Amino acid sequence: MAHTSTYRVGEYRKSSLGKRGKSGGRGERRGSASGAWGKLCALFGLISVAVAVAVAAKGIAPETIPVIKDLPLDSLLIASGALIVVTIVLIVGARLRAKASGGRTRSTVWGVFAVVLSLLFSGCGLAVNTMFSDGLVTKPVRDEAPVTNAAAMRKGVESAYGACPGGWKPADASSYPGVKSIELCVNTRTAYATFENKSAVSVYRAPLQSKALELLETHSGEAAGSDWATLTGTTWVVVGKKQPAQKLSKAWGGTVEDLATVRK
Repeated sequence: MAHTSTYRVGEYRKSSLGKRGKSGGRGERRGSASGAWGKLCALFGLISVAVAVAVAAKGIAPETIPVIKDLPLDSLLIASGALIVVTIVLIVGARLRAKASGGRTRSTVWGVFAVVLSLLFSGCGLAVNTMFSDGLVTKPVRDEAPVTNAAAMRKGVESAYGACPGGWKPADASSYPGVKSIELCVNTRTAYATFENKSAVSVYRAPLQSKALELLETHSGEAAGSDWATLTGTTWVVVGKKQPAQKLSKAWGGTVEDLATVRK
């Protein structure tokens, strides 16, 4: 009798373990009901967030992070948008797969969270780039231009571009908020402008470059056949030939930008 009782207890324990094992198996199936869809959803969600963070970083500090320094913002935005769409498709696929399997999946929750974060980071990067084309955080650039002394500015420009026999001609800057002065030299076809602050430089630099191109192209298409550039400092911009601009940058600092790139 004792032997029979022990056998029944053992049989009961096996039966109980078997039921718990089957229940656990059903639980596992419910947890992974989305199958490969759920895994892909989580994977693409993480990649989407990473690319969106890169968009935000490119908009805020375009020149300070080596990994994204040479990546165009437009390309990053396109990649971010494509990954967001793919993640949304995978979220829908994972939920349909889980519903068909009669289980639940948590991967879609992370997918939705990733989509929201990606939209926030990408939107932030685009908004900052729209308002501040140079970004909020930029690498410090050496700037030793004598912007507070008009005579010293003219002398410094002439040391690189040559003397101005006809004299420097001031242009009326009163209708341009943030612009302190604009000086032109017809003989050397050189001009420079000084500004109230760095933000004003960001606002007026592109229009100044476009206007310079327009004026140069009216003189037998010189912009197409010659090497012209802008030299940009913290609160000033010089427009003229590229070679003298590079020479002046060694004395004053600033950033040289080829005008040919403006036309593209």
